[in-house]
Amino acid sequence: MLTKTRRGLAATAIAAAALTGVAACGSSSSSSNSGSDTPQGTVRNALTSYQDGNALTVTVKLDASADDIKRLAASGDDPTNLTDAQAKAYANGTIVFAVKTKDKSFKDAQNDPDLTHSSFAFAVSTGNDKIVEFRFVDSTFFARADVKTIAQLGGNDVGDIQSEADQLSSQLPFLKAALAGNWLKTSYNDLNSIAKIAGGGGGLPSANPAQSQAFIKALLNVFDKDVTATKADDNSDLGDHYVVSGSSRTIATDLVAALKQEFAGLPGASDAFKDADPTQVPDKTVKVDTYIKSGKVHAVKLDVAQFATGKDAAALGGKPFYVEFDFDSSADISAPSGATDIDLPSLVGKLGAGLGTSNQAS
Repeated sequence: MLTKTRRGLAATAIAAAALTGVAACGSSSSSSNSGSDTPQGTVRNALTSYQDGNALTVTVKLDASADDIKRLAASGDDPTNLTDAQAKAYANGTIVFAVKTKDKSFKDAQNDPDLTHSSFAFAVSTGNDKIVEFRFVDSTFFARADVKTIAQLGGNDVGDIQSEADQLSSQLPFLKAALAGNWLKTSYNDLNSIAKIAGGGGGLPSANPAQSQAFIKALLNVFDKDVTATKADDNSDLGDHYVVSGSSRTIATDLVAALKQEFAGLPGASDAFKDADPTQVPDKTVKVDTYIKSGKVHAVKLDVAQFATGKDAAALGGKPFYVEFDFDSSADISAPSGATDIDLPSLVGKLGAGLGTSNQAS
């Protein structure tokens, strides 16, 4: 289990990510408290500046050494002893999100509930090696994983996984390609058909423009109400430096309330936030470094060491421990070649027949 301190760190990091995520498709309307000639207004406008484009890539990474990551993981009430390979994977790794609309800007696409009019991608890497990738291009879902590397990092025996896959290969012929780290694919229509059967006719969820705009407005209200921006004097290659600050508990409280309200009507969403307890977030001023280039947010850095106490603080030894979000107004999202097709209707039919045979035998 996470300690109280680390629950606070996680909650605050999520809050920062959500607030900066407004950049993807936020509304450009300004609050009366955040004119464009003020630091507050400059940062707000920069956060929502990507709405006029049709592509965005966000890269999340740790700006910390492998040794610092090992020390932090081993501290606290729930220590984890990372191997050198695991610590290096965290230190060198990235999580990349990318989205691109076909013919519309993000602002115009807010009114389009059809997910097939956009492409998106997600990737996790340990440096040079991408260990998990997911893409949605031209109404087709693609996915691949470097199963062997993931198993090795987790201390698992690849041979055991291979043996289990061999036993299931007759029913799941795509497993061989999956274990080799090759791309798999399935169509949106097939997945939607299966979802309709499983969900009683509902199918895959579609975007709700009104709800998404209300959610974005709620996030911006939190930014306007709970956050203050000031211009820093230092120069950086990342861009003009602004320091955004606010009470971590106040931000978490208002953000959780907004999330609960806006997602209350979505199946399962209420469960996702039912255990969220903003009172567990340390009540102190949180500072986030925001860097702006050409009127757009270029990078956001959150020093989670500012929340560390006790053993966690001792493990860091007064050094910063940054989570960094980098933004780019382009997105390279393409359909990978040579992907193995997963015939979902046929697969579901085979599995159903197998269950029927098993029930008859019993």
